[in-house]
Amino acid sequence: MHLYIHIPFCASKCAYCDFNSYPISTFENSVINEYVETVLKEIQNVRKTINKKHVNLKTIYIGGGTPSILSETHLKTIIFSIREHFGLKGSLEFSIECNPESVTREKLRFYKGMGVNRISLGVQTFYDDILKMLDRPCSTDDTVKAIECIKKESITNFSFDLIFALPHQTMDMFQKDLEKALTFSPPHISLYCMTLGYMAECNFKNKKLNIPGEDEQINMYREGVRFLNENGYEKYEISNFSKKGFNSQHNLSYWQHKEYIGVGAGASSYLNGFRFKNIANVNDYISNIKQHGNAISEKKEITEKEAKAEFVFLSLRLSGGLDFDRYKNKFASNFPDDFQSILEDWKDKDMYAMTNSNIKLTDNGVLLSDEFFRDLF
Repeated sequence: MHLYIHIPFCASKCAYCDFNSYPISTFENSVINEYVETVLKEIQNVRKTINKKHVNLKTIYIGGGTPSILSETHLKTIIFSIREHFGLKGSLEFSIECNPESVTREKLRFYKGMGVNRISLGVQTFYDDILKMLDRPCSTDDTVKAIECIKKESITNFSFDLIFALPHQTMDMFQKDLEKALTFSPPHISLYCMTLGYMAECNFKNKKLNIPGEDEQINMYREGVRFLNENGYEKYEISNFSKKGFNSQHNLSYWQHKEYIGVGAGASSYLNGFRFKNIANVNDYISNIKQHGNAISEKKEITEKEAKAEFVFLSLRLSGGLDFDRYKNKFASNFPDDFQSILEDWKDKDMYAMTNSNIKLTDNGVLLSDEFFRDLF
């Protein structure tokens, strides 16, 4: 079982962000305290709904938002609650997301003491002018200081989030971001293309910020893959690269179609063939847990057809592709038979490579994966 805890508070709202996050300054301290208490209650309630004597967590991921913006007291109570209600193995991967401006050696020392062994740092770019365009609350100096803190505290498992196709970003600037990132030898790098939801797109239009076009995005991605591969990073998923032994086990649980629990405002869960999603609004989340014991806004039973499509979609994001035996063990049917018409439609478009035992996306298939995946559903 895998556990995700959502902390929706940030120092400020970034211009590109469509995640369920809010500036912490817009909430009274009493609401923040109440949110943490509600998370504790939901952890307890969710544990009761899982009808098993022992539930050993394989990974924990505290994300957001900016979890590192919470006080030590708040995080300690959340972690103690997890320990109280779930079994934690010694080899457990325990990650927390941090923004550079909120990182200190004291915080990192505290996280280590609480069992955290992986830091995901929101770097995005090393260009201060672009950080300002994005309304990021940090500078490159903040990022460098945060990385130095991580290294001084001997945290060996850490990841950088980098974004490409940023406003006014050229290929040369992107290459310099990659080169700068590798001077710190992060064991893991997540490389995301700038994509905008409706609200973020409106925000960019208001600010007159233009992002590189599709051809430039493709070239940047190809360059990123080439550069990282040449420097010892394996692309194990479309957007994720790591040195040997540093794959994100938590994120792999999603891509391998495993069950997970999501706690907090807007968090999602996948359990017993059902997908759940919590209410996103912080105050509504709190009041619903108080009144009803849960804050579920959506509950959907996944049909076999949907489960197959999800399994294929997630598996094909992985560089190892989809294993036919694993598919057959899960669904008691054969992948080539179930998706014969789609495979025929895409056969001559250089989208996939298929053997007797598995199927993988080609380099071209990765770039056009959204179109391919849409046909699955």
